[in-house]
Amino acid sequence: MKLLHASTLRLSLAAAFVLAFWSLLFYCAIIAEVNDETDDTLENFAETIMIRELSGEELPTNSGGSNNQFFMYPVSAEYAQSHMKVYYEDRDVYIQEKKEYEPARVLTHIFQMENGVWMHLEVSTPTIEKKDLIEAIFFWMVVLYSVLFICIVLTNYWGMRRNM
Repeated sequence: MKLLHASTLRLSLAAAFVLAFWSLLFYCAIIAEVNDETDDTLENFAETIMIRELSGEELPTNSGGSNNQFFMYPVSAEYAQSHMKVYYEDRDVYIQEKKEYEPARVLTHIFQMENGVWMHLEVSTPTIEKKDLIEAIFFWMVVLYSVLFICIVLTNYWGMRRNM
């Protein structure tokens, strides 16, 4: 094997590993950003509901004409002490208006009213279909990865050939 071909092969393998690692980090960053923005929206919605409940104001309807939903009900002190006060999760929720399940980001918040009653608040908002996101990112990453990889290999080959 010529030195030119061996060097190009080694540089190409190194580039392939770097690009694969970068792709994984990019995907994780996208999902984290989507979840962060969704969590901020859920926090604001939950805060509005809790403030209205604590001040005795009328609560919005469960869906408010959107796909955002909330459910609130009293729980025992034992239940409140044995569960985390605030947590997020991804799960399928039933959307009454559409009569179907959709993937959603759910915020569960357990808080105590002024009269000592513990309340369990669950706020949800539909999220992007992560399976669709994965497929779209995968497709475009393969396209980008392939074009970038071919460009790197050709540039390395051309540069090494000119230098040798």
